[in-house]
Amino acid sequence: MIKEHLDRSIIITGASVTGKTTLFRRLTVHFRLNTMSVHTTRALRDGEIEDVDGVFLSEEEFKDRFNNGDYLQESLESAFFSGAYYGCSKEWVDSTVRGDFSCFVCPTVKMAKKIKNLLGQKIFWVHLVANEEVRHQRLMRRDPSLEAKNFKLRIERGGVSVDIEGHDLLIDTSYLNAWEIFFRALIRL
Repeated sequence: MIKEHLDRSIIITGASVTGKTTLFRRLTVHFRLNTMSVHTTRALRDGEIEDVDGVFLSEEEFKDRFNNGDYLQESLESAFFSGAYYGCSKEWVDSTVRGDFSCFVCPTVKMAKKIKNLLGQKIFWVHLVANEEVRHQRLMRRDPSLEAKNFKLRIERGGVSVDIEGHDLLIDTSYLNAWEIFFRALIRL
C-alpha cells in the first residue's frame, strides 16, 4: 500500500546530478510537505526555486546565522565545500521531533548520519547514486556552459566512495527516469 501521509521525515543524499532535487520535489508534492531547504552561499542555478531548492544567502548572512547557532554543523570549516557554505538548519531536527515530518536534501553523508543518529526511526534516509558516464551526461544537459575544470571537479567529487552505513534505501538512478526514482522511494516509505 502506498502511503498518503508520512510517519517520519525523509532525508536525501547523493552526488551531483543523481536526482536528489527531482526526488525531493516529487516527495514534497505527493505528501504535501513544507520544504526544508539547505542554506547555502552558492548561486541559484537555472530552474531552481528560492526557498524550495535552497535558501540562498550571502556569505555574511550565512556566517551570522552560523554564529547564532542556527545550523547543525560544528564549524564553518565543516560547512564549506565545493566553493560555498552549506548549512543544515536545526529546524530540520526540531520539526521532526515535533512530529512535523518533512523532506530535505542533505549536503553531506556525514551530516545525514548525524541526523539519523539523533532521530533514529523518525528519519528515512535515501541515498542516490549514478554511474560517472550518466552523471556526466546529466551535468552537460543541465549546465553546458560549466567550465571544463569545474565540470571535472563536480564529477570526480561525486565519484568518491562514502560510508552510507545507516541508510534506509539506496537507489541507483543511472538508468531510471524521474517517475521510476520516485516510485522506488515511495514503495519503501
